[in-house]
Amino acid sequence: MTVVIDCNVFDPDDNKYCDCAITAKASYIVTEDKHFNVLKTISFPKLTTITLDEFLQRL
Repeated sequence: MTVVIDCNVFDPDDNKYCDCAITAKASYIVTEDKHFNVLKTISFPKLTTITLDEFLQRL
């Protein structure tokens, strides 16, 4: 079974990163790409994005 989730309406080429994060059950996506900000406005899939600086602070 294949499920397609269109989670990035501004840049559909980025959907592969959302798919990977969902499959891996990632805690967040580290990115500086503003197209991923749309993930803050949708309830499913629930993916959190953080910047590189935020990621480095968490290490």
